[in-house]
Amino acid sequence: MKKSHQIAMAIVLVLFIWMSLGVFKDSPHEKETQTTQQQEVFSVEVMNSAAQMIPKVIQAVGHVRPWQHTTLSAEVKGKVKSIHVQDGQWVEKGDVIISLHTDDRQAQLEKNQSLLAYQKSRYERSNIPEHWGLLAAAMTYPRMSLV
Repeated sequence: MKKSHQIAMAIVLVLFIWMSLGVFKDSPHEKETQTTQQQEVFSVEVMNSAAQMIPKVIQAVGHVRPWQHTTLSAEVKGKVKSIHVQDGQWVEKGDVIISLHTDDRQAQLEKNQSLLAYQKSRYERSNIPEHWGLLAAAMTYPRMSLV
């Protein structure tokens, strides 16, 4: 055997003997704790327990953002009369969300109906055949100017 192997074997043998001496030897501190543990008497209280639900609550500080956004628009413009839903309330298709003031709707309808009647009468007058000749003459002759 080489000399280096002999030195390594000697070191391993010395370490083995040293560790085995420490394992079999009881320390005085361990003996004291064992005797005190044997002398102490504990009182034990027994309680009946039952399984129960524990609510999971997490408190956090931050901003809440919805998963979905929806843009609402009305077919007509007007002032909001009343709101029929609360913040965060679920709505379905066809649910009434707001009501608009309709005070001036009748007046606007009458105004637009009279304007329509006026425009129809102008259109009908322009389609009379006796006026066509005047219109054609007015378009063919240049206008004369007085100097």
